[in-house]
Amino acid sequence: SPQFVKTIFEKYAPDATSVLDPFAGTATTAFTASQLGKISYFCEVNPVLQFISLTKIAVRRLPQMQRSQLANDLMTQRDELLSLESIQPDLALDRTYKDVFGTSEFFDESTFDEVLCVRTWIDKVALVQPLLADLLTVATLSALVPTSNMKRAGDLRYKTAKELAKPRPSLVEAIRSNIFQIAHDIRDYDNGLHTQ
Repeated sequence: SPQFVKTIFEKYAPDATSVLDPFAGTATTAFTASQLGKISYFCEVNPVLQFISLTKIAVRRLPQMQRSQLANDLMTQRDELLSLESIQPDLALDRTYKDVFGTSEFFDESTFDEVLCVRTWIDKVALVQPLLADLLTVATLSALVPTSNMKRAGDLRYKTAKELAKPRPSLVEAIRSNIFQIAHDIRDYDNGLHTQ
């Protein structure tokens, strides 16, 4: 958490003027260092985490008025997601998924159908508002594992039969919840990004 990072800086590096995080994840350390007035650098090899970090940077660079509008646009798209059944599935993603993963079942059938439709929905938004589409992608990425047949347990593995028997959130509701949180964060958060 940012508070944990701040505590570490205060305890172990109170006089540091610059910080490098070589395993940045989603850049929490870099953003916290920037908020504390330190020059911050980060590296990350995971392309998904790079994407999330760069999306966060793009949002934080926006003036407050544009961030507020982006939050409003997110909430509009959150409502649009309720009509997902009217969106055509992304057939190219379906083919690619099957080519790569074969008969592996990471999702139940109805959730996988929703994944394909969400991909189409995000692609349509990207044609008009690329940054908004990036935020919808972040909201979707964080909803995939909790709504799948998988779990995080040090790595990513299949849930046991007992775990699969427990109720899971629907993909749409998980994404809608994530969008709400992102919109709230965008409206209320000091950007914490000082560029040179």
